[in-house]
Amino acid sequence: MMNKKEFMEYVKNNVKEYLPPAYESAQIDIQEVTKTNDQHKTGITIRKEGETITPNIYLDSLYDDYKRGKSIDSIVGEVADTRIETDNPEMGNVRETLLNYEELKERLQIRLCDPNLNRERLERAVYSMMGDFAATYHVNLFQGDDGNASVMVTPRLMESWQITKEQLHVDAMIADRSQGPVFQSMSNVLDNLMSGAPVENLLDSSMDFNVDMMMPAPMMVLSNQNKMFGASMMMQQDVMDQIGEMMKGDYYILPSSVHEIIVIPMNMEMELPELNAMVSDINATEVENDEVLTNKVQVYDCKEHAVVNAVAYEKAHVKEQDKADEKSAKSIHERLGEKASEVKEKAASAIPTMKKEKTAEAAL
Repeated sequence: MMNKKEFMEYVKNNVKEYLPPAYESAQIDIQEVTKTNDQHKTGITIRKEGETITPNIYLDSLYDDYKRGKSIDSIVGEVADTRIETDNPEMGNVRETLLNYEELKERLQIRLCDPNLNRERLERAVYSMMGDFAATYHVNLFQGDDGNASVMVTPRLMESWQITKEQLHVDAMIADRSQGPVFQSMSNVLDNLMSGAPVENLLDSSMDFNVDMMMPAPMMVLSNQNKMFGASMMMQQDVMDQIGEMMKGDYYILPSSVHEIIVIPMNMEMELPELNAMVSDINATEVENDEVLTNKVQVYDCKEHAVVNAVAYEKAHVKEQDKADEKSAKSIHERLGEKASEVKEKAASAIPTMKKEKTAEAAL
């Protein structure tokens, strides 16, 4: 059995045999790519003559298939098929498109990540801090059933557009919002996945929604229409405010993955440590490493119109409650003090009268 390096070289050296004549002069390279959460993957690029950008076909999972007994030649054929399927004519004018900011700004997308898990990746990206998250900017070149192709905005690319990061952020927020937020009950998400049931977007004003009817365990899912990197929808204030009205106040945000978040009202009988443990466990066992968003539970503060760290939120509210209790206690003491002073004054005014009466009685 070949080791991983030998496997990669075999694929590289033999894939042309499975490709049509149009790929005869293609340049084939193996390269390591840093994905979300600084996950390193090995990909193969098959670049036809004249192409500026070509898809990366990742080989790591295919090597796992090979170790489990899958034929090496069937794997090479699969790589070739994948390259042919992703041979999108829209890729032809990518270079020109990338140079024309006004044309491509509608294709911008925001993707959120945990900055502590993405130090290496963020070194080569333009990004903005949004609470606990780093928001990176991407250009969606094309998207289809066979996958999608995108380019992360780097300082060099932004410089070529001659724009500021502030303008990039504003345009990306607008473009991201246009992808369409979708807010579903967890049961509707599961029904849609298992039986193809229609999506019930609760943000649609025609939908009848009452969180009280879903107690004791309402769980909602927020993403975008294509369900790709939809966690960024939690940065759309109008969307989150609308959800706040449905939840009847502040609510917890469980960072399910980079593609979606889970929303639950704060009046559920679950403590924050329990929610944090649940998120950490799911991220460790159910979510792909490069799709983990963060282990930190968030809260949407309706008053501040902001996504905030749940631990910080609870600490702030404990302090506010302590201040309120202190003020209330002080107020009680002040009222007691006023009452005591009033009683004392009455007592003081009564004492001389009593003395006079006693003196007068003694003079008789």
